[in-house]
Amino acid sequence: MNKAYAIPHDTTKVNYKTFDYRVFIVDDSYSSRALLENYLKKLPSYREGNKPVLDIHTFSSGEDCVSCLYLKPDIVVLDHHLNEQDTSAMNGLSVLKQIKAKRPSTKIIAMSGQDSVIITSEFFHNGADDYVSKEHSCNTLVEHSVVRLIHSIEKERKSKFQTFLLVFVLAIFSFLVGYIL
Repeated sequence: MNKAYAIPHDTTKVNYKTFDYRVFIVDDSYSSRALLENYLKKLPSYREGNKPVLDIHTFSSGEDCVSCLYLKPDIVVLDHHLNEQDTSAMNGLSVLKQIKAKRPSTKIIAMSGQDSVIITSEFFHNGADDYVSKEHSCNTLVEHSVVRLIHSIEKERKSKFQTFLLVFVLAIFSFLVGYIL
């Protein structure tokens, strides 16, 4: 499994073929990032015979996360209060909006230490796929959410591949019909 503890700025060094899913963890708390990363590394197998290989990248700020969107994350686990230590930094909602503007297919799991209906609804309104309160078994809930989103991504990938095959077969058929006639 690839490990990324620093922000990779050179895309030539990124191997896109050695993992199934790229996951970004964005939290200004080092301990929260490290715990969640270690927890996701131990993600149990949910498929027959093998478990998904996750390429996990951690970020301490929303700005760092946004600057690395060229890495095409599949899932972003995003804390709401990213600007507690630096009030000029982006908060999670601002990061979510930028991710959705640049990579709309990226799945977002929002997290917050507050059980606020307003914060939760703002995240969902702006495109979050799930919301986890840090006050309730956060790691387990994030794990379940990641597994659910992986299933969703697999269905989307399969559907895109089937559509591609159908278009390819129709193009060949049209060519052959045109050639015969």
